[in-house]
Amino acid sequence: MKTLTILFVACCIVLPVQATAPAPTTVDDFDIERYLGRWYQIALIPNRFQANCVAETVAEYSREATGRIQVVNSCRDSAGETLRVLGEVRVNSEYADSARLQVRFAPRWLSWLEAVWGDYWVIALHPDYAWALVGSPDHEYLWLLARTSSVSERTYRYVTEIAENEGYATSQLKLESPRVITR
Repeated sequence: MKTLTILFVACCIVLPVQATAPAPTTVDDFDIERYLGRWYQIALIPNRFQANCVAETVAEYSREATGRIQVVNSCRDSAGETLRVLGEVRVNSEYADSARLQVRFAPRWLSWLEAVWGDYWVIALHPDYAWALVGSPDHEYLWLLARTSSVSERTYRYVTEIAENEGYATSQLKLESPRVITR
Protein backbone atom coordinates (compact mmCIF):
# COMPACT_ATOMS: atom_id res chain seq x y z
CA MET A 1 0.00 0.00 0.00
CA LYS A 2 2.88 2.33 0.83
CA THR A 3 4.27 1.83 -2.72
CA LEU A 4 0.92 2.78 -4.29
CA THR A 5 0.71 5.93 -2.16
CA ILE A 6 4.24 6.98 -3.14
CA LEU A 7 3.48 6.27 -6.82
CA PHE A 8 0.25 8.33 -6.65
CA VAL A 9 2.03 11.29 -5.00
CA ALA A 10 4.88 11.09 -7.52
CA CYS A 11 2.42 11.15 -10.44
CA CYS A 12 0.67 14.18 -8.97
CA ILE A 13 3.96 16.04 -8.71
CA VAL A 14 5.38 15.01 -12.09
CA LEU A 15 2.31 15.23 -14.32
CA PRO A 16 1.76 18.77 -15.53
CA VAL A 17 -1.41 20.51 -14.56
CA GLN A 18 -2.90 22.43 -17.46
CA ALA A 19 -4.72 25.57 -16.42
CA THR A 20 -7.63 26.52 -18.60
CA ALA A 21 -8.79 30.07 -19.08
CA PRO A 22 -12.46 30.68 -18.44
CA ALA A 23 -14.68 30.75 -21.51
CA PRO A 24 -14.79 34.18 -23.11
CA THR A 25 -17.75 36.46 -22.64
CA THR A 26 -19.91 37.13 -25.66
CA VAL A 27 -21.65 40.28 -26.80
CA ASP A 28 -25.10 41.17 -25.55
CA ASP A 29 -28.04 41.59 -27.91
CA PHE A 30 -26.34 40.01 -30.91
CA ASP A 31 -28.46 40.35 -34.06
CA ILE A 32 -27.67 37.63 -36.61
CA GLU A 33 -29.58 39.55 -39.31
CA ARG A 34 -27.22 42.52 -38.94
CA TYR A 35 -24.26 40.12 -39.02
CA LEU A 36 -25.23 38.78 -42.45
CA GLY A 37 -23.20 40.04 -45.39
CA ARG A 38 -19.52 40.28 -46.26
CA TRP A 39 -16.72 40.19 -43.71
CA TYR A 40 -13.01 40.62 -44.50
CA GLN A 41 -10.44 38.80 -42.41
CA ILE A 42 -8.09 41.30 -40.79
CA ALA A 43 -6.19 38.93 -38.48
CA LEU A 44 -6.37 35.40 -37.10
CA ILE A 45 -4.64 32.90 -34.91
CA PRO A 46 -3.38 30.54 -37.64
CA ASN A 47 -5.19 27.24 -37.92
CA ARG A 48 -4.93 24.05 -39.97
CA PHE A 49 -8.04 24.60 -42.06
CA GLN A 50 -6.83 27.95 -43.39
CA ALA A 51 -3.24 26.83 -43.96
CA ASN A 52 -3.52 27.23 -47.75
CA CYS A 53 -4.95 30.75 -47.58
CA VAL A 54 -2.43 33.52 -48.18
CA ALA A 55 -4.58 36.54 -49.12
CA GLU A 56 -8.04 37.99 -49.69
CA THR A 57 -9.86 35.95 -47.06
CA VAL A 58 -13.56 36.79 -47.01
CA ALA A 59 -16.65 35.30 -45.35
CA GLU A 60 -20.07 35.94 -46.88
CA TYR A 61 -23.09 35.17 -44.68
CA SER A 62 -26.61 34.93 -46.12
CA ARG A 63 -29.99 33.54 -45.16
CA GLU A 64 -31.35 30.82 -47.44
CA ALA A 65 -35.04 30.53 -48.36
CA THR A 66 -35.24 27.65 -45.86
CA GLY A 67 -34.21 30.00 -43.05
CA ARG A 68 -30.78 28.43 -42.68
CA ILE A 69 -27.75 30.69 -42.56
CA GLN A 70 -25.13 29.92 -45.16
CA VAL A 71 -21.51 31.04 -45.08
CA VAL A 72 -19.14 30.99 -48.04
CA ASN A 73 -15.50 31.39 -47.03
CA SER A 74 -13.04 32.23 -49.78
CA CYS A 75 -9.38 33.13 -50.06
CA ARG A 76 -6.44 33.10 -52.47
CA ASP A 77 -3.79 30.41 -52.24
CA SER A 78 -0.09 30.83 -53.05
CA ALA A 79 -0.74 30.02 -56.73
CA GLY A 80 -3.30 32.83 -56.93
CA GLU A 81 -6.25 30.43 -57.17
CA THR A 82 -9.47 31.14 -55.30
CA LEU A 83 -10.39 28.54 -52.70
CA ARG A 84 -14.03 28.36 -51.52
CA VAL A 85 -15.82 26.37 -48.88
CA LEU A 86 -19.53 26.36 -48.15
CA GLY A 87 -20.83 26.07 -44.61
CA GLU A 88 -23.82 26.58 -42.36
CA VAL A 89 -24.18 28.67 -39.21
CA ARG A 90 -26.60 28.14 -36.33
CA VAL A 91 -27.09 29.42 -32.81
CA ASN A 92 -25.78 26.87 -30.31
CA SER A 93 -28.91 25.49 -28.67
CA GLU A 94 -27.00 24.64 -25.45
CA TYR A 95 -27.00 28.31 -24.48
CA ALA A 96 -29.57 31.07 -24.22
CA ASP A 97 -27.12 33.35 -26.03
CA SER A 98 -27.52 34.37 -29.67
CA ALA A 99 -23.80 35.28 -29.92
CA ARG A 100 -22.70 31.68 -29.27
CA LEU A 101 -22.83 30.32 -32.76
CA GLN A 102 -21.70 27.07 -34.34
CA VAL A 103 -20.44 26.57 -37.87
CA ARG A 104 -20.29 23.45 -40.02
CA PHE A 105 -18.35 22.89 -43.24
CA ALA A 106 -19.01 19.16 -43.50
CA PRO A 107 -21.70 18.03 -45.96
CA ARG A 108 -25.27 18.87 -44.91
CA TRP A 109 -26.21 15.19 -44.58
CA LEU A 110 -23.73 14.99 -41.68
CA SER A 111 -25.22 17.98 -39.84
CA TRP A 112 -26.94 15.69 -37.33
CA LEU A 113 -23.49 14.80 -35.94
CA GLU A 114 -22.51 17.26 -33.21
CA ALA A 115 -18.83 16.60 -33.96
CA VAL A 116 -19.03 18.41 -37.33
CA TRP A 117 -20.10 21.67 -35.66
CA GLY A 118 -17.44 24.05 -34.33
CA ASP A 119 -18.00 26.82 -31.82
CA TYR A 120 -17.93 30.34 -33.24
CA TRP A 121 -18.54 32.91 -30.51
CA VAL A 122 -18.91 36.64 -31.12
CA ILE A 123 -16.74 38.11 -28.35
CA ALA A 124 -16.68 41.77 -29.34
CA LEU A 125 -18.60 43.75 -31.90
CA HIS A 126 -18.64 47.36 -33.05
CA PRO A 127 -22.06 48.93 -32.33
CA ASP A 128 -22.58 49.43 -36.08
CA TYR A 129 -21.26 45.95 -36.91
CA ALA A 130 -18.20 47.51 -38.59
CA TRP A 131 -15.88 44.89 -37.05
CA ALA A 132 -16.25 41.68 -35.06
CA LEU A 133 -13.97 39.62 -32.86
CA VAL A 134 -14.90 35.95 -33.10
CA GLY A 135 -13.31 33.00 -31.37
CA SER A 136 -13.76 29.57 -29.87
CA PRO A 137 -14.38 29.05 -26.15
CA ASP A 138 -11.22 26.94 -25.85
CA HIS A 139 -9.16 29.98 -27.05
CA GLU A 140 -7.65 27.97 -29.91
CA TYR A 141 -9.30 29.98 -32.71
CA LEU A 142 -9.63 33.73 -33.08
CA TRP A 143 -10.50 36.06 -35.95
CA LEU A 144 -10.78 39.80 -36.32
CA LEU A 145 -13.24 40.51 -39.12
CA ALA A 146 -14.34 43.82 -40.63
CA ARG A 147 -16.84 45.09 -43.17
CA THR A 148 -13.97 46.78 -44.99
CA SER A 149 -10.62 45.29 -45.96
CA SER A 150 -8.74 47.33 -43.34
CA VAL A 151 -9.12 48.78 -39.85
CA SER A 152 -7.37 51.63 -38.11
CA GLU A 153 -4.35 50.96 -35.93
CA ARG A 154 -6.39 52.26 -32.98
CA THR A 155 -9.19 49.75 -33.66
CA TYR A 156 -6.70 46.92 -34.02
CA ARG A 157 -5.06 47.77 -30.67
CA TYR A 158 -8.46 48.08 -28.99
CA VAL A 159 -9.72 44.74 -30.30
CA THR A 160 -6.50 42.85 -29.51
CA GLU A 161 -6.66 44.21 -25.96
CA ILE A 162 -10.17 42.76 -25.64
CA ALA A 163 -8.91 39.42 -26.98
CA GLU A 164 -6.00 39.39 -24.55
CA ASN A 165 -8.31 40.20 -21.63
CA GLU A 166 -10.51 37.28 -22.70
CA GLY A 167 -7.55 34.89 -22.51
CA TYR A 168 -6.48 34.62 -26.16
CA ALA A 169 -2.80 34.39 -27.14
CA THR A 170 -2.70 37.65 -29.10
CA SER A 171 1.03 37.25 -29.73
CA GLN A 172 -0.01 34.49 -32.18
CA LEU A 173 -2.25 36.80 -34.23
CA LYS A 174 -1.27 37.03 -37.87
CA LEU A 175 -2.39 39.94 -40.03
CA GLU A 176 -4.03 39.16 -43.38
CA SER A 177 -1.41 41.55 -44.84
CA PRO A 178 0.43 44.64 -43.61
CA ARG A 179 -2.07 46.78 -45.54
CA VAL A 180 -5.02 45.80 -43.34
CA ILE A 181 -3.96 48.27 -40.63
CA THR A 182 -4.27 51.96 -41.48
CA ARG A 183 -3.18 55.02 -39.54
